Amino acid sequence: MHTSNSRLRIGHRLLAASLTAALAITGCSDPEANVEKESEKDQATMDSYMDLSTITDPTEMKAAKALKNAGANVFVEEGSVIDVGFYNGGCDDAVAANLKHTPNVKQLAFFNCPKVTDASADTIAGLKKLIGVVLTGSSITDAGAKKIKQALGKDAVVSHPATEMI
Repeated sequence: MHTSNSRLRIGHRLLAASLTAALAITGCSDPEANVEKESEKDQATMDSYMDLSTITDPTEMKAAKALKNAGANVFVEEGSVIDVGFYNGGCDDAVAANLKHTPNVKQLAFFNCPKVTDASADTIAGLKKLIGVVLTGSSITDAGAKKIKQALGKDAVVSHPATEMI
């Protein structure tokens, strides 16, 4: 899989959130649209994706709350966590251990999380529905990133210098 195409898939929710924000700031293309109402609808949609009370499994809800309390953006769909993103640190190996209770995570990001190390590699590798993980700014080594990539399979995208050419 070509690296540039792989990177496009990683942040689909982040991109959607960015586009929503841009649209809210610049307005809609329809001159008759009420920008304030459209912005409220966009915010309501985003809030629904981040509503942890919709998680159906109590153990998963507890894990999601721990991740969120540590600074993650946690997205929920159909009663389960599907996307976890740390974009400005906040995560360490102890917090990352909560991921083992979020079996339906598809996207995961550890931007600027130097306290996430190879100790979290097994937990991340165990997320069998994971299709994209960003390890930029983590302390996961080349060996840890390769272990994650191998466990997740050829279709998963693992963004780390050791996996750029795999």
